[in-house]
Amino acid sequence: MKTIQLCAALAITASAAPHAAAAEAGSPVQSYYDLVYWVSLGRTDEAVEQFTEQASVIAGPDCTREAPCVGRKAIRERYIAELLKRNTGAPLSDQRFDGEYLRTYGEVVGGPSPLECTTRLIGGHSFGFDRGRIASVRFELDTSDPQTAAFVARRSAEAATARR
Repeated sequence: MKTIQLCAALAITASAAPHAAAAEAGSPVQSYYDLVYWVSLGRTDEAVEQFTEQASVIAGPDCTREAPCVGRKAIRERYIAELLKRNTGAPLSDQRFDGEYLRTYGEVVGGPSPLECTTRLIGGHSFGFDRGRIASVRFELDTSDPQTAAFVARRSAEAATARR
């Protein structure tokens, strides 16, 4: 599960629109576009600066609900490092800002391992902001999509079996 979640999370984040040209000056979501830009250049320090000091990330294999990345140090080591290791892209089909959260939406096609079937997953990130910086990032799969819902159900059943 970790591989496909990472692929989905990274693909949707990394495929976002290019740097500042996509956001207006003074935009409340500018730090999102700056994050994507700095990650694309491999500039860790600048990427991490887009987050608040105590930001929380639940995305990718190392920042989970059970063990979120909280604070810039954890985000640098467990989230940004993973983004930089991968060169994954997938088209975003939608980005919307509701005044509080920027929600990205897209799909990724991949397989958890070479021995398993290819899976198409739909999901996205929700970015929260505080004073011009990213305060939270959360990745969620869209279970209203039948194929994505089947994947989530299958993985949940596998996890329940593993806990027995």
